[in-house]
Amino acid sequence: MRDHPQRSLFDVDVDQIRILAVEDDDVDYLNIERALKDTKLNVFLERAATLERAREVLRRQHVNCILLDYFLPDGLGIDLLHSSLISKEEKDLAVIMLTGQDDVLIAVEAMKQGADDYLPKSLVGPEGLEIALLKALHSVKIARKARESEKQIRELAFFDDLTSLPNRRVFDDRLKQLILAAKRENRPFIVGMLDMDGFKAINDNLGHQAGDVVLKTVASRLATSVREGDTVARFGGDEFGLLLPMDEPGLSAEGVAKRILDIVEAPIHFEDKQVFVGLSIGLSEYPRHGEEAEILLRKADAAMFEAKKEKTGWSIADDEPAKELGGAVSAS
Repeated sequence: MRDHPQRSLFDVDVDQIRILAVEDDDVDYLNIERALKDTKLNVFLERAATLERAREVLRRQHVNCILLDYFLPDGLGIDLLHSSLISKEEKDLAVIMLTGQDDVLIAVEAMKQGADDYLPKSLVGPEGLEIALLKALHSVKIARKARESEKQIRELAFFDDLTSLPNRRVFDDRLKQLILAAKRENRPFIVGMLDMDGFKAINDNLGHQAGDVVLKTVASRLATSVREGDTVARFGGDEFGLLLPMDEPGLSAEGVAKRILDIVEAPIHFEDKQVFVGLSIGLSEYPRHGEEAEILLRKADAAMFEAKKEKTGWSIADDEPAKELGGAVSAS
């Protein structure tokens, strides 16, 4: 690719710039075509003389930049800015608005509606067009990086880094929302506390890399053992939480626990070894065992320790009336 002096000013990460010129005037289009040929950019240019034709092109192929005329036979160029075909949330696409009128108000309106830049047709020459293209594509790249950073921050705040499961913060929020919905609609649900058996021995004997593989495998199996709309969260260490609305006929705590155990307790392969891991599950039901988050969690936690102590795999909370809260559940 030829040297591009302007690239030192604007960091652009595309080798070939695919451009759609939405322009109905033949003279103006030829001016764009000649100007692009005289730049040092590697471009592929396609023309659309109407908004409808532009939409057809955008449906069938990716473009990096649209040079968009303001006045078109079937509407204003701004109308295209509202289309999902050029959604800035999903596509790395720059839009430069062109107009024959050197009107600041048009430029301001175009930018408000989502255009990345504005260029009067009187300035559509090799240098002006090259700078406008690189500047707009640079802005798009910066915006994409900002979205990616925001997504990473959001994931760190709400999802466990190792297993990609929701974290305790998400679990607690969903539990509160589930209680509110259950009180309105009189629908029961299950709260589960899960703890892996023998996990410390895996870390001690095989190392933390093996422990991470086991955790990720168990997390994946837990996620596949429940339905869409159910919640499996990692609290930390080898502890997990479970929320399951009882919105299907025949769904029971016992059935849920047995299904999870069957799926999770299959051997896990690490290097040339088979690793076996157990699971202790404690369950409580709303409203049978309580109507407050703290009580449901405490009872599920107690049932989980009972299952671990008795080596039964799972246990459901007792039906004793909920007492005053004292102490916290073990997961944190």
